[in-house]
Amino acid sequence: MNEHITVLHVDDEPPQLDLTKTFLEREGDLDVRSESDPEQALAALDGSIDCVLSDYQMPEMDGIEFLDAVRERRPSVPFVLFTGKGSEEIASEAISAGVSDYIQKETGTDQYAVLANRIRNLVDRRRTERTLRQRVEAIEAASEGIAVFEAGGELSYANTAFGELYGYDAADLEGSSWHKIAPEWALGRVESEVRPALRSDGEWSGEVTCERADGETFPTTISLARIDDAPAAAPDASAGAVCVVRDLTEQRERECELEEQRRRFRSLLESLPGMAYRARTDSGWPIEFASEGCERLTGYSPEEFESGEVSWGEAVLHPEDAETINRVTREALANGDAFALEYRIVRKDGDVRWVYERGHRVEPGILEGYITDVTARRRLEADLRRARGESASEQDATGETDAVGEAVPDNGETDAVGEAVPDDY
Repeated sequence: MNEHITVLHVDDEPPQLDLTKTFLEREGDLDVRSESDPEQALAALDGSIDCVLSDYQMPEMDGIEFLDAVRERRPSVPFVLFTGKGSEEIASEAISAGVSDYIQKETGTDQYAVLANRIRNLVDRRRTERTLRQRVEAIEAASEGIAVFEAGGELSYANTAFGELYGYDAADLEGSSWHKIAPEWALGRVESEVRPALRSDGEWSGEVTCERADGETFPTTISLARIDDAPAAAPDASAGAVCVVRDLTEQRERECELEEQRRRFRSLLESLPGMAYRARTDSGWPIEFASEGCERLTGYSPEEFESGEVSWGEAVLHPEDAETINRVTREALANGDAFALEYRIVRKDGDVRWVYERGHRVEPGILEGYITDVTARRRLEADLRRARGESASEQDATGETDAVGEAVPDNGETDAVGEAVPDDY
């Protein structure tokens, strides 16, 4: 079914307006708006009008004068001169003025079917041209380079971005062979990979190092799609192709920057005496990421934790400290606080070590933090207390503290100590 068409009909004879409206609207897809006054018709000429149908001989302005007025407002709307005054002179004048079609009124009603068909053709052509123009404008506005190659390899169209990518004016590329923009090292790949893929699959895409007019190279992804004009009996015949080129220079630069940031981060983590981690708050504190320092600290590799082969909560936390660690940590996470803890771990070789941990929640169900060995410090503090002859009760009274101000027992070997701290601690 044809798309609906709105026609503005102008004629100074009301009976002619009524007759034309009746027969055109019987076609089913035409809606006719009738005006006997050209000035009122101009006022009604809005964006909904698809075609103007006008008489020639009218008292206030003739059809050609009306056409000029219409063109000032709607330059591209189809305009049909439908007149009872026919002559070669009028026809020539109408065509020179830019009328879309010229039809002389006749007797009988068969002429209205012809008129309706002429209107449809004009409107369909205009709509097609408008659609094509919009698509071309969209292609021209695209940041990717887009080009069309004919079966013989000649470039028949290139958008502005395509020309700029290769260092040419797009218009200068049209009519040239694809060899003009293809570096020598790419020719073999075209014959061995690209052409066979276009013949068998109808498309090809891949990363290609291209070359600009000044010899500078740049990384791209190129996508080709076959324009299949070959008859069904000859599917292997040569065909043209649409080519889309995307410059990867900025992406590669961002990837290099990101890789450099990752390298620096890895270097920083590797230089730390302890381990950084990212863990889930599930039972056992499953670790999603552990820095290389975890092997020096625990004897287990990062992969053993990240794969789930080893559980931090079950294999590493000292069983006598696990309850305190779980309680303090979960209370802190529930309140949105950071936490700091000193507790014991059991290394892979069975050695027991004291560690200090600082962590916080980064998103629901996920916490990140840092753990370092404080065994030497704990032993030194215990030695100093023994040298001073302090008892456990005397040590508690001195108020000696751990890193977050929680009193630390003097034996250095038994109890885990922890405190939740505010985020701005």
